[in-house]
Amino acid sequence: MVYTCAYFPQENAGLEEAQRAKLDLVCRKLWLRPGEKIVEAGCGWGALTLHMARHYGVHVKAFNISREQLAFARERAKREGLDGQVEFIEDDYRNVRGQFDAFVSVGMLEHVGKSHHADLGHVIQRAIGNTGRGLLHFIGRNRPTPLSPWIRKRIFPGGYPPALREVVDILGPHDYSVLDVENRALRACGGCTSPDRSSASVWAPCNCFKSCSPDANALPCPGRGAISTTATINP
Repeated sequence: MVYTCAYFPQENAGLEEAQRAKLDLVCRKLWLRPGEKIVEAGCGWGALTLHMARHYGVHVKAFNISREQLAFARERAKREGLDGQVEFIEDDYRNVRGQFDAFVSVGMLEHVGKSHHADLGHVIQRAIGNTGRGLLHFIGRNRPTPLSPWIRKRIFPGGYPPALREVVDILGPHDYSVLDVENRALRACGGCTSPDRSSASVWAPCNCFKSCSPDANALPCPGRGAISTTATINP
């Protein structure tokens, strides 16, 4: 099981199938190509990193600060013969170094905190420059508003689920364009607009940002420097 939401391609799909479909949707939105170098910020138990390497032939550096999760991910990568394609790094996302074809973060942005949004923007720009692609998937809200004291203490200490316009402000200073935005909560519940149910993802290929869509194959290749949101990112 993965930390974030699943994507049910059919109503009768099982949970495992829906989670695999979600990982694959992320990969298709990123337009991954064999041999590319990808960086994942906040990789959890390694499900997306391993899916990208196994099914798309890319090389991935994945950052996480949880030693236990990294130990599990490394053991699984070795067991599945993918340890030559992936590297799980115990470090803060702000210490990402190197040049990559794409940046992806699933379920981490809401934990970054509003005061560190600019730091994340600089990390993305440093990683993919003006020619990379990206995707941000996060819990979002319809408008900026403080979290309740209970949520701040028990669920998101130091965190902040952003409104979409606040995510765009992370990308704008680096001249990234938002190409696509998808609200998974609205798609799932048929029109619910509850601030607690909204989520977005952002992509960034070649100066554009792009988000998740129902059929990523229907989306034109974003090209250089674009970003998507569900969110997805591109410079």
